[in-house]
Amino acid sequence: MKQRLSLLIMLLALLLIAVPVSAQQVSTAEAYQTTGQFIVNKAPNPSFGDEWFIIALARGEYNVSKDY
Repeated sequence: MKQRLSLLIMLLALLLIAVPVSAQQVSTAEAYQTTGQFIVNKAPNPSFGDEWFIIALARGEYNVSKDY
């Protein structure tokens, strides 16, 4: 039983290594804009508890309106 399980795990590992995984090609600029927009949409009117959103946007120098 142990040998069969070991063989199955090895075959699965080889299969995962051999089969290519397709990933969408996204530039860092696109990821940056998408993430910044997500944060702004998540907290459109930031208040108490949204400090980390504001800190992340500020550190990333994401352009938001002055009243944000």
